[in-house]
Amino acid sequence: VSFAEDSLPAACKFFFEDVTSSSVVIILIELSNASSDDIKGYKLWYCKSREETHTKDPICVFPKAQRRIMISNLQPCTEYTFRIISYTDAGDL
Repeated sequence: VSFAEDSLPAACKFFFEDVTSSSVVIILIELSNASSDDIKGYKLWYCKSREETHTKDPICVFPKAQRRIMISNLQPCTEYTFRIISYTDAGDL
């Protein structure tokens, strides 16, 4: 399974752990910046890299305290693109 990170600036970085042919664990590392105290959580999208775009709504929304996200039911030998954004009470960052 191959993965690509989104290139937009973010409040967190992520890396992949426990990669198998059908699942992956995403580990979040929060970056220290001025707005990090306001962050309430993160929104995750992913899709097959050859598909046009991500869905409008996130596939999963999780709280700031959650650092490990298990993604399963992936198709073997398929490249996926992942996108994670942070959000605050005021909206998405």
